[in-house]
Amino acid sequence: MATVTTISTKGGGGGKATLEYICRDDKTDNQKYVTALNCSLPTVYQEFKNTREMYGKT
Repeated sequence: MATVTTISTKGGGGGKATLEYICRDDKTDNQKYVTALNCSLPTVYQEFKNTREMYGKT
């Protein structure tokens, strides 16, 4: 059964720590379950940051 747990992103890290946590090897069977749509995994945080800046949501 799949489970969903929410993770607070209000710590000021802008989501980087959250992305690192959800992509941990022990959580994803060595990243077997990690995918990306319209972005690349190695640069996902920078791409999210650029998108926020582009729309004035920093």
